[in-house]
Amino acid sequence: MTEGQFDKAQTVAGFLAEGNEKEARNDLILLLDEMDRSGERPNALVNHLAREVGLYPHIDDSTASFSDLLAKDLFAVDVGGGRHAVLHRDQSILLKRLVEGRSLVVSAPTSFGKSFVIDALISISRPDNVMIVVPTIALADEARRRINGKFARDYSIITTADMPLGRKNIFVFPAERASGYFNKLESLDLLVVDEFYKASPMYEKARYAALMKLIVQLKRRSQQCYFLAPNMDEVRDNPFTFGMESLRFDLSTVVLRYHDEYKSIGTGCDKASRLMAILSGLKGRKTLVYVKSPAELSRVASLIADGREAVPENSRMLEFAQWFEDNYKVGSGISRSARHGILHHYGGLHRSIAQIVVKLFEDSSDADVLVATSSLIEGVNTSAENVILWNNKSGTLKFNSFTYRNIAGRAGRMFRHFVGNVYNLEQPPSICEQTYLDIRIPERDLPLFNDSESEPFLTEDQIKAIKTKENSIVEKYGGVFYRKVFVEYAPLYISSDKIDAAVFAVNHVRNMLSGLLQSDPRGWRLPLEIVLNRLYQASPECRKRMVSVIAPMSDSWNFSIRSMLESLERDFGIGVDEYFKLEKDLTYSVASLLQDCNAINMALHANAADLTPFINRLKVAFLPPRVYDLEEYGLPRMISRKIHSSGLLDLERDVSLAVMLDELRKLGRESVIHKVPGLSGFDEYIIDHFFDGIRK
Repeated sequence: MTEGQFDKAQTVAGFLAEGNEKEARNDLILLLDEMDRSGERPNALVNHLAREVGLYPHIDDSTASFSDLLAKDLFAVDVGGGRHAVLHRDQSILLKRLVEGRSLVVSAPTSFGKSFVIDALISISRPDNVMIVVPTIALADEARRRINGKFARDYSIITTADMPLGRKNIFVFPAERASGYFNKLESLDLLVVDEFYKASPMYEKARYAALMKLIVQLKRRSQQCYFLAPNMDEVRDNPFTFGMESLRFDLSTVVLRYHDEYKSIGTGCDKASRLMAILSGLKGRKTLVYVKSPAELSRVASLIADGREAVPENSRMLEFAQWFEDNYKVGSGISRSARHGILHHYGGLHRSIAQIVVKLFEDSSDADVLVATSSLIEGVNTSAENVILWNNKSGTLKFNSFTYRNIAGRAGRMFRHFVGNVYNLEQPPSICEQTYLDIRIPERDLPLFNDSESEPFLTEDQIKAIKTKENSIVEKYGGVFYRKVFVEYAPLYISSDKIDAAVFAVNHVRNMLSGLLQSDPRGWRLPLEIVLNRLYQASPECRKRMVSVIAPMSDSWNFSIRSMLESLERDFGIGVDEYFKLEKDLTYSVASLLQDCNAINMALHANAADLTPFINRLKVAFLPPRVYDLEEYGLPRMISRKIHSSGLLDLERDVSLAVMLDELRKLGRESVIHKVPGLSGFDEYIIDHFFDGIRK
């Protein structure tokens, strides 16, 4: 230890003597970072200070005193699969309360390590049925892979609605999928809601209602609830957390350094030049560049690529670039960026591609820049040491303090980086602004909660408002209609205040809706145009392009995506990025809208054609259902096609995902690689990743 380092250790001790543990911890982390960068191990003094501030994982086994090692050992727990991890003090406090059976609402920094606590709780308590609810598919994949690697031998890991229940089950779902198990589960031992703040319309504009409904349905059936949110100063009293204990932790394992680069922009330096200067200084260090939208992503990634050299000839990134061009599009922005060590991540990407991007960022030393929208920011862990905020908005809306702290918290990672750097290229909100969580059901969504289970979550005025709205709908359309649409079904896309417009549109098009059941896609155009033009919230041009895409998409299992994209670009000017977005919107939002229209039509007309077969095909992008599911597990459709065409495994069969995964496990990685012709080296890299994620 140098004299300067000893002085810093003294400063830490001084803060502890004053009772200022937060400053002591931050200064100790900075000291640990300095020693790590110089290749030094913490000495006995530094180890003891780590113990004093609760950072037990950072006590070095080879240099610590016996008493400090004993303290560290006391905080080691089994986090599943026989794997042990040392918890820091606040993790241990949290785990202790959960093991006692308490239901908790927890706010903690991004680098707190909440996943360790979930896994340790399952390992210690061995509950029979656990549901882990996450906000995005990307987070569901991350959680599934982690849980599968630790608990697959003892639990059925369930991620889609058709998987059979086992003796013990861990469900890993976004909120919308969990609804498929409402009636199959009489009780849950543990309900975990990650990123719980997304139940509030304050923070989630589109999908909050599904999470609200899930909590209403499952909270009273759950023996214990554990709701997690980052960086909240206060969780205000609300019916969704009634009876739960609220805890707030501020122990962070990473120190963030903020760099207000926007102050130098406009004084002889433009924003693009500043970005390139920052990246030049960070070369070789994992850096995440946040942008507000996919369009901005393409522009910024192209800007960065223009100023960088190509990666070496033997780079995995070149393999990825070639693979993307072979399977999607020659000369795309994604492949061009990859050739310069840059990766793209946004919500529209095919799910398997999004997984590959994250894996490449972790694996490849040549992939040091990841340009991402909020699709990656919301909870997915990466090894990014640095975060550059190109924008201070999400879409067109400026960040509030909460969102900014959540994005900034992606810099640094426990056991990877002691210090994370946050570079602001636009003025951020104050990180000192108080943030709170208050969850109330908006008036427009009240009809979705017209059932006995929801009453404890409603005020008297809301119950009266529901009755008034119910009476209005019953008076117009009848009690049978209200029961079938709002009680037995519950709309996914159409809110109650849009019901009159929906009924009008459905009645106008009802004689044409059966055209969606035809095998010829030309019969789909007119009913789709009418429904979308009247009810889908998008620009006329976007609605027109959706209808244009759906016919060629319907044959994408039989023809390559690349040939389909060439046709779409030639005929409609639709490129690969736009296609990704259109497919995502069609399989989720448009499918939900059509499902609502189908429920309304069948409630209004006894002889209405049931559109469920068409809707089910649309939900899986007209692929065989198991092929679509396997993409979520990391197996792209074009590799599935090669496996199917080889005769090794029939992926078109109507079997459950659980059966298909078991058959793939029995075949094994080696069999697939050696018996499926036409696989590239990068195909094999993807197959390795896929099998790693389903291994028991």
